[in-house]
Amino acid sequence: MAARLYPDPPHLSATVYVENRPETEVFAELCGVVEAAGGTATGDADDTRTGFDVPRVGLVVVARLHGADGDRAPVAIITYADDLGVPDELWSASERTAAYRLGAWAHDVFRAACLATDPLYGELAVENTLSTPRALGESGDRIGDVYVSDRLLAADDRLGARLREAYDGGAVEEWEGGLYASAWRYLNTADRSATDGWKVSDTTVALLTRAVTKAGLRPYD
Repeated sequence: MAARLYPDPPHLSATVYVENRPETEVFAELCGVVEAAGGTATGDADDTRTGFDVPRVGLVVVARLHGADGDRAPVAIITYADDLGVPDELWSASERTAAYRLGAWAHDVFRAACLATDPLYGELAVENTLSTPRALGESGDRIGDVYVSDRLLAADDRLGARLREAYDGGAVEEWEGGLYASAWRYLNTADRSATDGWKVSDTTVALLTRAVTKAGLRPYD
């Protein structure tokens, strides 16, 4: 029987980038987060992935992803996005209820992941891969629901205010150790979405790129 290490697409992922500790530590901490959320290890694992079964969610995988040369690798909690991977105007009432439920689970798991790992930044997303500092803005990045740590906010004293301005139509939550800015109502507690998600994404990528450069984690252009 093949190992169950790849959830069906589209993928819902909670990804963290920790710049100051080994990926092995971060990986173990995210496994602990999934277990605390009710996950039971499936026994399937390889060098970069470990599988879990989570009640009412299904297969959840902790995975070490790829980082740009010179950067540490991001680590993610990944599962099947289900209805969150379909345009919400196509949902039935029951599908909308299920989407809110899965989104709330993902939001809480992402918050727990950020608390456990203290990442520099992270992202909660459907079908997107978080870029590491040296690759930000160079691969058509789309970032709509982002966590930024207090230390990244300190590196760029305008970052916090600009994020709040960019996400004015969405939601900004103060978490332990940083800010979570969300452009999509299904991934925040305020049930609010930004009017122009594409504009928010472009602004977020630009702000993150500036901040990690000021933090010394990306060469100046």
